[in-house]
Amino acid sequence: MTQNQKLFYHFLCRNSPYPDEVFGRFSQYFNELLRVNDLINLISRKTDPDDIWIRHFYDSLLPIGLPLSLNNKRLLDVGTGGGLPGVPFKLINNTLSTYLLDSKEKKVKMLKCIVRNLGLKDCYALRLRIEDMYLETTDYESDLTKPYDIIVCRSVRTTSNLIDKMLSLLHNGGSILLYKGKSIDFDLPGTAQVFDFGCLPWGERKIVKIDKV
Repeated sequence: MTQNQKLFYHFLCRNSPYPDEVFGRFSQYFNELLRVNDLINLISRKTDPDDIWIRHFYDSLLPIGLPLSLNNKRLLDVGTGGGLPGVPFKLINNTLSTYLLDSKEKKVKMLKCIVRNLGLKDCYALRLRIEDMYLETTDYESDLTKPYDIIVCRSVRTTSNLIDKMLSLLHNGGSILLYKGKSIDFDLPGTAQVFDFGCLPWGERKIVKIDKV
């Protein structure tokens, strides 16, 4: 293992009862990302492939240490790109029903291939904007119109309108997880909590958790 793989594996040992099995799933995902990224830019090609283990996989899973239940929940990933953080959540907890939203058709097409090659069930890649979720007809319309338990957003710029839209898609008691760097440049709702992970090997990271009450 490389040093970055060891860091990620030790993280799995602290957060999963089956770290070896889960690490194997992430190894498959890693290979799929590298294969597909040669065809379409899902993650920056400037990223050293070995850094994917911490900059993308470890970073995506930071919130699982927060007060958050994952078992048999519905998770929506807004602006998923290469499936981050939605696919890592699914890989560490297969009971999640996971919906991966992106507005770019080419990315979604490739992400569907990754999901299929990883053999992930109840995991759907959808070309859809969150603003239009209830307006477009899709094969998953009946599922899409059901409330979600968790909404994650790692790469989309946060605005008050986006937060309001995400809150409207949550169950009461559900949570939004926003991934932020050094600063938070938007107004926090009253139910927001900021979890500061400090300066990690790949940069500063804060997770903003907003509960719907």
